[in-house]
Amino acid sequence: MKKIILFTFLLASLKLFSQTNQSYDLKWIIEDDNQIAFKTAMEPIDTNNLTKIGIDCDSFISAFSDTTNFNCEDFKEFFESINSFYTDYSMTTVLSRDNYDAIDVKLISVKNNSTNLSDSVPDFFAQAMTGVQLRGKINEDGGIESFYMKKEQMNLLAIMFELPTKPVRIGDKWTIQASFISNDHNFICNDYDKKHLVELVDVKTINGEDIAFIKYDLRYYVNGEFNNPFLGKTIPTKMDVAFNGISEFNITLGKWKNYNGIMSMFVSGIMNTNTKQRFSLVELEEIPNELLMVK
Repeated sequence: MKKIILFTFLLASLKLFSQTNQSYDLKWIIEDDNQIAFKTAMEPIDTNNLTKIGIDCDSFISAFSDTTNFNCEDFKEFFESINSFYTDYSMTTVLSRDNYDAIDVKLISVKNNSTNLSDSVPDFFAQAMTGVQLRGKINEDGGIESFYMKKEQMNLLAIMFELPTKPVRIGDKWTIQASFISNDHNFICNDYDKKHLVELVDVKTINGEDIAFIKYDLRYYVNGEFNNPFLGKTIPTKMDVAFNGISEFNITLGKWKNYNGIMSMFVSGIMNTNTKQRFSLVELEEIPNELLMVK
């Protein structure tokens, strides 16, 4: 009996050792005639959080403008009206091959039939919220090709579509091209911290397909003072931005099976923000032709 138990233990240990030492190549599989599209959500977890975005209007305007007849109430109304974006627009991300054998990533926003947009939103801004909102390129290996992107755009591309460019084993960690905080020379930093880990935590075979479970644990934090040269004073400023989640990548088919993450942001100073935002990608079985035609 003891021999049977020992043999069973050795088999289980061997299987575990084999699994943890096996490497997996996480690659996108996008064919020329087979684009992939994901219904894309970047929604506030609690809609009440949107009202927790506060701005010291006088300090903000003094820092960036010499306008003396600016109405702060109009300014606040304008920003609050932008929040209706989450309910008035739907977003889809389309992945397709380009002429250089890279993968084009386009996040496309479409206005819903019914809208609650405030009249205070200018026409140019309403038009700007439709069409392509993110445009980048990745390669098959998951690396980012579009090095020329703005920081905010690069962050979105990285957290949703960047993959490790080399084979990884369970327990391996890597970084992505995302950095959530950026300040100029007017910010004096007194305290800071950063955690930037993306990890392959497990691989399971489900219905004959290998599914990789990827954990995101990113946090950027600074605490200091913003030197306002227009007001001649310093404003205590704190920024704490994090992204966390566990998502499932289908290694066999080369695409997300299930993608979810939470972005949390706390900022105090000229602008006061305390929000949480859910990111999710759900594959579409059929891609509307009008989205495939968007350049």
